[in-house]
Amino acid sequence: MTPAPSTSFPTAYIVLLLLCLAVPVMGQRLVMPGDFPDPSVVQIGDTYWASTSSANWAPAFPLLASKDLETWEFRGHVFPQLPEWADSYFRAPEITYDSTGVYVYYTARKRGGNLCVGIARADGPEGPYQDLGPIMCQDAGSIDAFPVRDNDGTLYLVWKEHGNSIGKPTPIWAAKLTPERTGVIGEPFKLFQNDAPWEKSLVEGVSITRHGKYLYAFYTAANCQGRDCVYATGIARSRNLHGPWQKYRGNPVLEAGARWKGPGHGTPVERNGHYYFLHDAHDDANTAFTGRQGVLSEFTYTNDGWLRFEAQDGHDAPIPARLIDAFDGGHLAPQWSYSTFQKPQYNVGEGALTLNSMPSPCGAYVAQKLYATDVEAEVTMKPAACTAESGIALVSDDLNMLRATLVGSKVSLWKIAKGHHPILLAERFIRKTDSVMVRIVVRDGREAIVTYSTNGTQFNKLNTDPASLTFLQSRDRAIRVALVAIGDTDRRACFEHFTTRVRKPEVQQHLARSGPFRRRER
Repeated sequence: MTPAPSTSFPTAYIVLLLLCLAVPVMGQRLVMPGDFPDPSVVQIGDTYWASTSSANWAPAFPLLASKDLETWEFRGHVFPQLPEWADSYFRAPEITYDSTGVYVYYTARKRGGNLCVGIARADGPEGPYQDLGPIMCQDAGSIDAFPVRDNDGTLYLVWKEHGNSIGKPTPIWAAKLTPERTGVIGEPFKLFQNDAPWEKSLVEGVSITRHGKYLYAFYTAANCQGRDCVYATGIARSRNLHGPWQKYRGNPVLEAGARWKGPGHGTPVERNGHYYFLHDAHDDANTAFTGRQGVLSEFTYTNDGWLRFEAQDGHDAPIPARLIDAFDGGHLAPQWSYSTFQKPQYNVGEGALTLNSMPSPCGAYVAQKLYATDVEAEVTMKPAACTAESGIALVSDDLNMLRATLVGSKVSLWKIAKGHHPILLAERFIRKTDSVMVRIVVRDGREAIVTYSTNGTQFNKLNTDPASLTFLQSRDRAIRVALVAIGDTDRRACFEHFTTRVRKPEVQQHLARSGPFRRRER
């Protein structure tokens, strides 16, 4: 039986924030290191609450809390168990609240159907959340929902029609919500669509704020495909939701700079009289490896009724230099995740994780985020206790994986690309031993060397030629490190003492890098 994910750390799960990227930078600040795409934020009392996309990782939609918008604490998930109506592609959660409760508007793929907008509700931001089901499912798909009140206080739902998926424009629609928020009323009306050259194939990720006599719509445009991400952020304004909407002639207001690429999809928020945009962007040094990270950018409203982003002093948030899990807390730490397409069965206790195997090319697996492009990850296994092929892997999705596994007296390195039959890259026979450690060393996010040890001190190379990781590039999911079990479902993999650590050379390179977005001047 799979235990429910916990919202607290097991005592053996130690996070050491020793190598902090806490150095002054000018421009945008990294506040959510790691894979946190499409962040939304709302202030409830004296606390800011945020959620981000989880794509095809479960549990769905992490919940984070902060007092200052810069230091964020993990508080659980909107959906520890996935809603019945949806099976994948959990994106763009928009967290908001009013006197009737806290609501999360989100995107997911309907079972047997297309992308839809759904809503969940809770009495408080930490949940538990009750799913209210899908409320908008257009033929081309409906995504990126945002709630907004018009001048008379009427509540509307704003969303994007996913026309780019079928080679059509991407209109931004709005419609009145029912009082129960379980549907829309009346005929939807269009706010705007992609019609400017820089917007290319889409506009999406709209979030709206009111200031003075205008509603301001922040939106993302162009497109994003891993390292080829060219997202940028634009602004449109109107005196009321029905329009007419006017796009800023200086768009985009945020675009790629020396360090950050593809700034987009976020939410404007105010703190102490200052205005910020919490959004995602790719670090140029590790675009496809660590994914879209949470960035905080300050802006001001201008005398001509528009806005501009400012250069600012600040600090990047620290990244975990070392993570250790000894599996003695009775449950998996909440930072572990799994594929929405195959929920693993496991048990945790007495210093071991036991994972039931699956016969698919990538097997069963649980995974964790990576925070840098130069990392080491290792796990200890007991050959006598493992009946399945067991090991450690780098994974981007259910069809692409580089895995190093132990079965019997053999350690092997396998490449699984596009779900095809595994390709053997290297193998070594080892002497009979009670314990085997397998370590993956990642260099620059592009290649990996695998080593193994039977005594815990002397490590031997499994592959002398580095294994390329470029085949792991994924549009929607950053690369993660996973523990895997391959074989018939009656077999088990047994893991002890898992560790990841950032390699210092990468951290020093990162410390030396700083550079703001280029800001488009009027």
